[in-house]
Amino acid sequence: KLDEEHREKAEEVAILEDKVLELQHEVEEKAPRIEITQKIVEDLNDNDIETIRITASDPMPSLRLLLEIFCLILDKPADYERAGQNLLMDPKFIETVVARVSKMTMTPQLLSSIEPYFEMEALNPDELESIAPSLKSLFDWIESVCKVAITREKHSKMKKELEDKQRQLNEYVEEMNLEKSSIEQVEA
Repeated sequence: KLDEEHREKAEEVAILEDKVLELQHEVEEKAPRIEITQKIVEDLNDNDIETIRITASDPMPSLRLLLEIFCLILDKPADYERAGQNLLMDPKFIETVVARVSKMTMTPQLLSSIEPYFEMEALNPDELESIAPSLKSLFDWIESVCKVAITREKHSKMKKELEDKQRQLNEYVEEMNLEKSSIEQVEA
């Protein structure tokens, strides 16, 4: 009975180890995309941004939602009319967004606010590209930043769970060894 319990606990640890490794590989696989897409965003010129600004007075849903994501990241209200349009009209729009996203780590609270946007059908990369290719570049960049941050968060939680399970397994093995040695002493 003790051996079966030990086997079950060890199996749980092994499964978690595999999941932690899988998430680590996923982060390593997705992370380079951030640099690639950020470079594209940094290379956007005034004409690229002006093309976006032309549509700002009557924005399509995808543009509204994308700017709401940037508002959330910049700790502004997630409201296109109140904050998003002003952000877009800022002459240093790209510099501001790149500087803030580059320096920050996505907190779990921020990620939970942003993640639902990426599940909305109204936030459509094809629609963004039809408005202006530079919008699709902004979307690709922020999506890759968020995906990596979400995966890192999952990895961190699962790693902590793994450490707890490993500690429990080690404690169990110690108890089992003590019980075995006390049984052996009684039998001797």
